[in-house]
Amino acid sequence: MSAEIIAYIQFDDNSSKDEQPFSNHPSTWDLSQDFKLAGEKDYTFYAAICGVRNESGISPLFPCRGLPPTGWNKVQWFDGDDPNVSWLTLSEIHLALQHMRVEVESLGVGMKLLLRTMKLGEEFYGLDRVRLVFCVSD
Repeated sequence: MSAEIIAYIQFDDNSSKDEQPFSNHPSTWDLSQDFKLAGEKDYTFYAAICGVRNESGISPLFPCRGLPPTGWNKVQWFDGDDPNVSWLTLSEIHLALQHMRVEVESLGVGMKLLLRTMKLGEEFYGLDRVRLVFCVSD
């Protein structure tokens, strides 16, 4: 059986720059049906962000932490009680990849597109005001 990712990008477009990130309800892009993202099965990416299919012998930098504390309706998407549910900002994803010695250039097109989309979101809304909320099933 293969591992799969269900993912959403949240943009903090409703909080002022004076407020903490994600103080108000963010916009959410549903990537759960994105074939390129889900069909690509980029196990090095999965291992780096949450430890699923990790064959490196290196523990992930960020253990799964469940759903974000704000801006999330778990009834609407997936169960936050799954052990492989978590969220990361773009800077955390890059740190996790570096920790696992994964070069962005080695990732598949779907993962690169995801990271570039998050970077573009940060250019509009600010550093750490974009996050990936995900569940990797194994």
